[in-house]
Amino acid sequence: MLYPFALCLILYGIFGAVQNDEYKRPLFDIESEISTLKRQFNIQASEIKAHVSEIKAQASEIDSLKQQLYAYEHSGEAQKTKQIKRLLLHSDTDIATEILDLKSQFNAQAYEIKNLKQQLNAYEHSGKGLGSSYVRWGRTVCPGNGSSTLYKGFMSGTFLPGHLQSGKGTGANFLCLPENPLWDYYTDTKENNILITGVEYIFYPHSTAEQIKFFGSALGHSEAPCVTCHINRGSNIMIPGRTECFDGWTKEYSGYLVAGYPGYADSSEYVCLDRRPEVVAHSGNAVYENNLYFVESHCGGTLACPPYVDGRELSCVVCSI
Repeated sequence: MLYPFALCLILYGIFGAVQNDEYKRPLFDIESEISTLKRQFNIQASEIKAHVSEIKAQASEIDSLKQQLYAYEHSGEAQKTKQIKRLLLHSDTDIATEILDLKSQFNAQAYEIKNLKQQLNAYEHSGKGLGSSYVRWGRTVCPGNGSSTLYKGFMSGTFLPGHLQSGKGTGANFLCLPENPLWDYYTDTKENNILITGVEYIFYPHSTAEQIKFFGSALGHSEAPCVTCHINRGSNIMIPGRTECFDGWTKEYSGYLVAGYPGYADSSEYVCLDRRPEVVAHSGNAVYENNLYFVESHCGGTLACPPYVDGRELSCVVCSI
């Protein structure tokens, strides 16, 4: 009786084992497939990230190209290119019309420039702009380098009669008296000793031959003229000891440093006499009322020698800027 029952138990165990193996095998296959899918998903995710980075880089490059295109379209070169393309695409008639239009624009601009130049020239010569003035001693004309004549006249200074030449003087500076004076109320009596006279070329003890070497002509005892000049340059200066201006300055004229007779008790100023002086008409008689002499450097004391040389006549130049 036990034999059939045992046999049943054996068969049931064999069937259960087989059934259990059949259940386990599909579960293992599913886990393997899931692992495979995960690996594929990770690979695809990496590829997607790479594609996103590439797309971002391309988008950045497109933005940069857009900016360059915008800058080019708003530049002069783009306008020129458009004009050239327009001319190439147009007919001969269109090109001729375009040329006429350009000529018309050019003529209009040229006319405008001409008017502006005329206005600028009128403004510069109106005296309304910034400027300065100076006296050109010994001449009756201005240099002509943008200068204009305010007036011309006679170089003048303090008159010292014989009995006062050992006394004290009055004004020390030279004046350029205009050749056409206008008087206010006046009397014709000499009531004081403040007197003005002309200035006479002397340059003693230099001989007539030496004066010609200095000035190009013999001045004798002639009297000195002068002219007052106006320039649009705002500053001017007389530089002693030079014949040329420093860089950036405009030369007005050059000459020799001169002053009044040292034997007089009064002082006088140093001025720059033009190197090619003129003379007042109908003058030349020796009067000795107010005389001009060269100014020379003196060494052996406080003056720097060299560069200065003892006894040498000093040059001068008037410069503006």
